[in-house]
Amino acid sequence: MAYSQVQKIESEVDIKTSADKLYDVFCNRPHYIATISPQKVQSVQIQNGEWGTEGSVITWNYVHEDMAHSQVQKMETEVHIKASADKFYDVFCNKPYHIANISPQNIQSVQIHNGNWGTEGSILTRNYMIANFSWDNTDGKTYVEKEMVEGIDKENKKLSFKVIEGDLMGHYKTFKSNLQVIPKEKGSVVHWTMEFEKHQNNIPDPHTTLQLATEVTKDIDSYLTQDHK
Repeated sequence: MAYSQVQKIESEVDIKTSADKLYDVFCNRPHYIATISPQKVQSVQIQNGEWGTEGSVITWNYVHEDMAHSQVQKMETEVHIKASADKFYDVFCNKPYHIANISPQNIQSVQIHNGNWGTEGSILTRNYMIANFSWDNTDGKTYVEKEMVEGIDKENKKLSFKVIEGDLMGHYKTFKSNLQVIPKEKGSVVHWTMEFEKHQNNIPDPHTTLQLATEVTKDIDSYLTQDHK
């Protein structure tokens, strides 16, 4: 982690209920939490998949004391891939410019404007294409996103990107993408998390952005598992 300062906050809470019951709520019935703790969690909705399954996409609406006037929401998904975690992470962390060659139907270009590839604080611009964006039904339109590499944890294969300019900023006050690649006995799991705050409540959730990440992930996996060096 030569270029990162990864920090962690942990806490333990002694509870009276059994571990099985608490785990069941968070794993299989997280939507109940909005009823149990409405002052903290407004809603938990499933967007794709089924409750309690890997790869499902869930949106949380919650209120934090330090964000009393904001509603930061989150969407997550997991993609199981055949490629090794090291190889996949290397593409996103150190060679993101190569993604335009691997998935040209989705990513037109990735350019660096400040800093060096694979370093925190570097500024990247991505030109990408999404058919039927959440707020735009125009097919074949290219969108632009300028982002800062906010965090790199090479040991745990984590990356975080914060969008600072571009089309997304017209609809979201803040937008952050988090990536973690988890090694498995066979292949690995790519975990994507999108954190966002809307300008207005009627702005759609960024399903198409999460779908883009999923498609690019699968294209990179296909490339890495072919006979490429």
